[in-house]
Amino acid sequence: MTLTTLPFDQFLDLPAYRGQRVERFEFHWVNGVTGEILDTVTPEKGSPPNLSHNTTSGIKRRLTMNLGVNFTSQVNPITDRILPYMIVGGATWPLGRYMFTTDTKAISTRGSRGSYTLLDEGFIVDQQIQSAFAPNDAVTGAVLLLLAGLPLPGISIEPSPYPAAGAFNIGQTRGQILDAYATQGDYFPYWLDNTGNFHMIRTRDPGVQIPDFDYDVGKQVTRDSISLTSDILTAFNKFIVISNAGEAQAAALIGTYEVPASAPHSVANRGFVLPNTFSIQAASQGQASAAARNLGIRSTVYERISLETALDPRHDSYNVIRFQGVNWLELSWTMDLIAGGKMQHTMRKAYT
Repeated sequence: MTLTTLPFDQFLDLPAYRGQRVERFEFHWVNGVTGEILDTVTPEKGSPPNLSHNTTSGIKRRLTMNLGVNFTSQVNPITDRILPYMIVGGATWPLGRYMFTTDTKAISTRGSRGSYTLLDEGFIVDQQIQSAFAPNDAVTGAVLLLLAGLPLPGISIEPSPYPAAGAFNIGQTRGQILDAYATQGDYFPYWLDNTGNFHMIRTRDPGVQIPDFDYDVGKQVTRDSISLTSDILTAFNKFIVISNAGEAQAAALIGTYEVPASAPHSVANRGFVLPNTFSIQAASQGQASAAARNLGIRSTVYERISLETALDPRHDSYNVIRFQGVNWLELSWTMDLIAGGKMQHTMRKAYT
């Protein structure tokens, strides 16, 4: 068994001796403005809610659900939030906070039935700024200033030594600014976790990380669900960052990153360089080099695998998963929120 960051759970890791488990879901209904707990809602039968998390999207999480006549008539899509929970093995696991973004109703003589798409509260974050933003601060401090005053349950940002560069005008979104800061500060893009807290972590090479999950043990993976795809033939093997800011003055700063030699599309294996060049604002050579590495590690053009497992509420963002003897970085997951439902994962292979 591989060492993992998450402790073993006999109900979620499905060891051979665990033949079955009991699981169910609750959907708490709260007023997002006052925090008042209103009730729990019951989705319509025959159409289970679906929850997805995609690291390549601006707003990472999406919940779709249908409600019957009774709940549709009472829900206020403007103020209300839905907080889904999974209960398994006597433990209750939160799955995030979601706000209504579409309000579609099927009208009939029996009343209206709602079909809803909800997004996590990254929707609050990813709105246009109302005044120009150009802080003279490190990226970590600039992000905190950008988020000041937003109704987020909590904010967790790993420190970065790199300065924030550039000015942002009225009308640009916080999502655009945060994406720029992710590159400048050597971060993965932000996300909101299972409890609704805002997170930004420094870029990590999944190939050398201790995995969060080990799919080579236990009975999680549905074996006939595995599908492997590859964009290796056209994948870039060198990432170049150019900046005319900071120390550059007369000469541009140039940062580079090459994929590891063990990768099948590396310069050594391909025999030539296939570069991808970016222009950013960086204040130093070290920041330009870190940005090039950041963009290379974040690239999703690699070998990818899709597979299906039992439901597991521990998955979050940028999880590292051990499977078939190597590490994979999870790019997205989706699950049907119903007992016995399946969870689909898309992962990118890591190279060392």
